[in-house]
Amino acid sequence: MIPRSRWGRLAAVALVLVGFAIIAVVQTAHQRPGTDFHARWLAGQWFRTGQSLYQYLPGEREPSYPPFATMVFQVFSWFPLRVAAAGFYFINLLLIPAAVILTRRIFRRLWPDPLASPWPLVWAFVLALQFFLNNLNLVQVNEALLVLCLWGVDAHLAGRDVEAAGTLVAAAFIKIIPAAFVAWLLLRGRPRARLAVFGFSLGCLALPMVQRGVPAGVEDLRTYYETFLGGFAGGVPAEYDRYTNQALGPAVHRLMRPPVAAGEWDYRVIPASEPVALDVYRALSLVIGLAVLIYLVLLRHRAAPVTVFEISALFLGEHLLSGITWHAHLVSLAFVYYGFLLRSPARMTTGRRAYRWVAIGLMAVTGLLGRDIAGNTIHHWIGGYSLVTWLMLYLLVGCLVRSWPSLRPRALAPAAT
Repeated sequence: MIPRSRWGRLAAVALVLVGFAIIAVVQTAHQRPGTDFHARWLAGQWFRTGQSLYQYLPGEREPSYPPFATMVFQVFSWFPLRVAAAGFYFINLLLIPAAVILTRRIFRRLWPDPLASPWPLVWAFVLALQFFLNNLNLVQVNEALLVLCLWGVDAHLAGRDVEAAGTLVAAAFIKIIPAAFVAWLLLRGRPRARLAVFGFSLGCLALPMVQRGVPAGVEDLRTYYETFLGGFAGGVPAEYDRYTNQALGPAVHRLMRPPVAAGEWDYRVIPASEPVALDVYRALSLVIGLAVLIYLVLLRHRAAPVTVFEISALFLGEHLLSGITWHAHLVSLAFVYYGFLLRSPARMTTGRRAYRWVAIGLMAVTGLLGRDIAGNTIHHWIGGYSLVTWLMLYLLVGCLVRSWPSLRPRALAPAAT
């Protein structure tokens, strides 16, 4: 017989699942052509029926996913739009506790002290809650990518090399931003993991061609680069230069150039010409990219143990250097925030305590002062003046500094006498 306590737990889980299902159906009842999810649903249909994956239809979102991702999205295209959206919304709800569990598990492996209190983790997810809600409202894939990245990191830490490579490569081929974690695994992983990365990468390139044919598969890859990736070669396209885009490029552009998109506010603080703004963006991107790369190479060279701040630096670097970082992309900040909230002020120097409180203040302002609470003007100021961008840059510097002891040369053992 099943104990009563277990029956109670099963009933509670069933009640939660039913609640999630009701919420998913209600929240996706508005799905229609032109929404983010409809663009993925349609791309999956195009993939399945052999049509071009990168069409531009009036009223539709711009196609922006690699061929492997559209192959995955074809699963949705077998169902009516609202049914598919409700199903994926339900999955996104389940992915939130999965992200919490994986975050806690990684910190248990890497944090030097026992994780006694649950409150830092709770506050980390509360301060990042608006990003999760935005992801849910848009029925986006970013929670799935976060869970895949955390799963891959946890697998690497547990010595499951093939599993780590598979999850991280899958995330990168669904959306290119997690490629930073694939590069990290190549640098920090064991030889078996590196070999598995190349095997899974070839598989993700080949699988769409198996279904659509090699000529169509090659054309898909070429068109994907030309229509989406190539558009960022000369800076950030105007359609992505809105106040909600918290990537480094749009943040620099808004501070130095007048608005391009219709209806945008003017956020100029240091007016400059377009070439100067582009040069500043490129220089900052180069500094950040090189700083993170050199940091990882030094960690590998010193055979330093992985830390939570190393993982956080990857999340922050990929968001800053991406051409597009909408709020829905920033669900990974919950992991980053946890590391800074977990540190005990009593064991810090005065300077580090001041740094931590400034970080917490910026987390609170950007995480809690949404449009409904602070009003439309403050909401636009927070986004237009890129407070989330500068917070991410501030935390990235903190991650690099926090890991500095791991990069110092080891002291030589005293000579025998």
